[in-house]
Amino acid sequence: MKFPNLSRVGQLRRHLKSTLNDLGVQAKLGMDRTHGELLVHFQNSDGTVFAPVWISVPDTTTDGWEGCELLKGRWSKYEVGHNGWTFYRDLHHISEETLGTDSLIALEKIRAALVSAGPVLTGKHPTTTSNQHFMEAAQQLDDRLILYDDVVIECRRENGVESFNFEDPCGRTWRISFEAGKAIIQLDGEVFSTLPWDQSAAIATLVSDEVYDAVVIRDAGLD
Repeated sequence: MKFPNLSRVGQLRRHLKSTLNDLGVQAKLGMDRTHGELLVHFQNSDGTVFAPVWISVPDTTTDGWEGCELLKGRWSKYEVGHNGWTFYRDLHHISEETLGTDSLIALEKIRAALVSAGPVLTGKHPTTTSNQHFMEAAQQLDDRLILYDDVVIECRRENGVESFNFEDPCGRTWRISFEAGKAIIQLDGEVFSTLPWDQSAAIATLVSDEVYDAVVIRDAGLD
C-alpha cells in the first residue's frame, strides 16, 4: 500500500535534513482549514519556531510534487530591549509557485524557499513577544533614552505577563508591564501611571520625561 503523503514528508526529511536542522524545524503534515487541502508545513516540536513556507497538496492519492503549490511568506524581525528579545511581523505577502514533475528540482525549490524565508520565533518562545504594542513601546523608549549609555532595557515574562525593566541614571528601577490591554508603569515598586497599552508614544514620553527631569535635578544638585 502506498502512502504518498508520508513519502513526500520522508523526501523532505532526507534531502533537506541539513537545511531543516539549521532552521530548527521539521516537515509536518497538516490541513488548510479554508480550502480543505493537505498542507506540508515546517515547525519545531513545541511550536516556538516555524518557517513561513507551506506546500499545498491538492491530490493526496498520487506520488510526487507535480501540481503542488509552494507558498512562501515574508516576515520582518525586530529587536526588543537589550537582552535578546525579538518581535516578528507578518508582512502579509505570499509568493506562489507550482511545482513540476522533477522531484529533485522541486526539492531544491523548497530548500531555496526555506533558506530565503528563514526561521520565525512565535510568542511561545521564551525570548519573543507577539505583542506589537510591547515592541513599539520598548523601541520608542529606547530611542528616547539613547543619551544614557548605562540604561539597559531588559524584557521579561513572568506568569504570562510581559514587561520591560531598567534602572535609570539616578538608580531608580522602572517596570512597564503589559496586561489586559494596559501598560502599568511602576517606579521603585510603586505604580507611577497606567495607560492603554496601544499608546506606545505616550508611554515612552511619560517615562523618558520623568527620567530626564530626575537627571536634571540630580546634576543641578537639587535632589
